[in-house]
Amino acid sequence: MAWEGRFFSTPFRKAMYLAGILFSYTLRPLFVRPKEPTLWHLVNWACVIATHVFMYQTFGSGVFKYCIASVLISALNPCAGHFLAEHMVFYDDYETYSYYGWLNIFCWNVGYHNEHHDFPGVPWSKLPQLRIIAPEFYDNLPCHDSW
Repeated sequence: MAWEGRFFSTPFRKAMYLAGILFSYTLRPLFVRPKEPTLWHLVNWACVIATHVFMYQTFGSGVFKYCIASVLISALNPCAGHFLAEHMVFYDDYETYSYYGWLNIFCWNVGYHNEHHDFPGVPWSKLPQLRIIAPEFYDNLPCHDSW
């Protein structure tokens, strides 16, 4: 969305965006490409709510503070830049992007993102081979040089 580029233009606002990236990453599709909820969405929500109730009753409110702090801190990790590189829309008609750089060695090939979306059952260790086997599907897609 165009307003995102204008609003998150200062270092402080960029840091705040990155700190909340996992929350915005989760909520953004609800506004950008909303879908009608299915029975499985409701089942998922019931399981999530039941788990939260269990966690609260078992561990108290501190568990939620811990979980929120963990998400905020992990989003500021330099390798978490893949969230931006993989899913922010940089070109029209492309919603996911891959990264084929050296950081994949340390991040279990998470950069092979289009390949993962096309074949989610392929183990992370085999995603580079998938790209080699099917270059006609991946070589012409836009990708990132860095996170």
